[in-house]
Amino acid sequence: NLNKRSGGRWKGAKVKATIISTQAIYRVQGIEVKKEPVSFKSKSGKRDGAIQELWQELEKLILSMANISSQHGKVRDCLYKIRGGPSVSEESLYVSTTSGAKSGDGE
Repeated sequence: NLNKRSGGRWKGAKVKATIISTQAIYRVQGIEVKKEPVSFKSKSGKRDGAIQELWQELEKLILSMANISSQHGKVRDCLYKIRGGPSVSEESLYVSTTSGAKSGDGE
């Protein structure tokens, strides 16, 4: 019984994390659409450049974890829904994020 209860809590935590992640995606979209100020600078020094860099980094992060579980896939799908699909190839991202991993390091 204990395993069933702790498994239920784990599933609930994963669902909550999925909700929080998708809310973050919608928040970035809201900042972009409402033209709210951002508190960080882009390489170009412009607000639109900062938002674009934020989307790119968010996409890299989400895609690097999208195949871990179905919940991670749902976050990726939310990003695609908002952004209209991937802007980078998932295959090229997978190769670039795994090429530096050492064998036997648990990843």
